[in-house]
Formats: sequence, C-alpha cells, structure tokens
Amino acid sequence: MCAPEENLYLSCELRDWNTEVSVCFDDDTTYYRYGEVNKQPQLELSEPLDKLDYVPSTRNGQFVWDEVEFRNAQYRYRITMGFLIPWEDVPKEEFAPAARFGDTTFGEISVSQNDKIISELQCRFENIEFNQKRMIEMMQIENVRIWEPWVPPDDQ
Repeated sequence: MCAPEENLYLSCELRDWNTEVSVCFDDDTTYYRYGEVNKQPQLELSEPLDKLDYVPSTRNGQFVWDEVEFRNAQYRYRITMGFLIPWEDVPKEEFAPAARFGDTTFGEISVSQNDKIISELQCRFENIEFNQKRMIEMMQIENVRIWEPWVPPDDQ
C-alpha cells in the first residue's frame, strides 16, 4: 500500500480477514494504511516523521519488537512487529524464553478507543514485511541495534 515514492517500514495481511496494514514513510511523513487486500485503503492516517510515536528494537531475551502508534481523535492504532533472534545472540546472563519462530505472534494491530482496547488483529506470519533499518536511519536514531536481515523461517 506504499506509494512509489515512499519507503516501506512494515506491512502484513491480517489473519482471518481479507485486509492488510502498512506503515510507509517518505522524507518527512509517515503513513498508516488499512484496508482490503489489493484495494484502496479504507483508513489512511499520517504523522510527521519527527513526531511519530516509534519505539525501536525493544528486546526481552530472544524476542525483539518495534512499536509504532498513530492517533485519530479518540482512536489509537498501535502496530507491533517482532521476531526472534538466534539463541547465540542472547547474552548468557539473560533468561531466554523457550520459544521457536512458530510459537509466537510477530505482528499485531491493537485498536483502542478512549484508551480501551476494542480490537486486536494478528498478522499472517508468512507475509510480514519489515524494514527496521531504513526507518531508524530516516529518523536518525542513534545507539539502537538494528536487527537484520529479518527473514521468516522456511518451515512456516
């Protein structure tokens, strides 16, 4: 759902729905788009890149995730994309959860109205696209580990 001049940060089709979500950006604006697969978006929000509520590279043991949030009046759309890092990249002093790629959810959209969650939609794992490196570079965030390349496992 990105325009040709935009960069893709993340996208996925949603489980049990014929819909998709994407977050795209250009030099100064970030766009949230939601709608039916391969159709015009039903909802499009934008936020200046320098005002975006973005939390990169949160990590707990083997799990790494990014969160980005858009607001529209009393509604809040929080998009979380995550993945597992290899066991060997987890510091020895940290407890790493017993999980495999297929055991966790890697993409989610949480919709809140007046700070109450009204919907949680899960991404279909096999079609998640995630470009963390380009987003961090554009936002000029320093001292953040960039986890790349992110490639879904073959067994999914």
